[in-house]
Amino acid sequence: MKFFKSFLVVFSLFLIVFSNCVFASSERISVTYDENKISLTLPDNYTYYTNEDVDKNSDYFSNMPIDKNDAIKKISDGTFIDAFDEKDGRQITFKISSDSFSQKIGNFTPMDENDKKSVIKTLRSTFKKNNQDSLSEPQIIEIDGYDFMEFNCRVGDGNTGYSYKSIITIAGGNCYEFMFFSNLSVPDDETTNDFNDIINSISLKMKGETGEIVKSVVLSIVSIIVIIVAAIVVILMIYSLVREFINKRNHNEKVRLKKRD
Repeated sequence: MKFFKSFLVVFSLFLIVFSNCVFASSERISVTYDENKISLTLPDNYTYYTNEDVDKNSDYFSNMPIDKNDAIKKISDGTFIDAFDEKDGRQITFKISSDSFSQKIGNFTPMDENDKKSVIKTLRSTFKKNNQDSLSEPQIIEIDGYDFMEFNCRVGDGNTGYSYKSIITIAGGNCYEFMFFSNLSVPDDETTNDFNDIINSISLKMKGETGEIVKSVVLSIVSIIVIIVAAIVVILMIYSLVREFINKRNHNEKVRLKKRD
């Protein structure tokens, strides 16, 4: 009984801590667009610049395979993050753009399944026209309450080509695209795991969009579940203590009656 009570106390403390930090996330790079904030975590072997580094001197870019002028050009074209792992031949970019297609879509996440398939088909045909072969079937993945389209493609042949993973969503008429490049024509397990870890670290806070509403609902549900479980644990603790008190009182009463007899 004492072990059970100790377990309940420890478990309750865990739930209290968990309820306060369950949604905490580690962030190393954050960029903003209007009132929106996008963050991700990069391994230490990456060098990078963001749209906020445009005013830094040329020496800042000396350890990157890009000079300041090229970086400024990419930033003006909508690049917010550009990261490089030269040792393993990898590059990661995050870009925000807008055109007639993205404005027509508006918001990808709340669309029905048929409309989403139509958007994916359109984008896939665009890749094919640019001689980019699909390495796998496109799929929809969820990131922080938003639905993203995931494309795995190869450019060129097996000897001289390269591969990339593109994850795209459209929100507020803007196209949010993360691209993960590898100098391998078919990415190996290490590259795939590296990219997936970074994708899992992405945090999106886009004010007023449907995805943020979905995210808030999910977080609220999880919070309610945590509170309910914590309440059940507290009830069990109280029940355990009351039961032990009653048993002890009954035992004392039996001893008292036995002595009287």
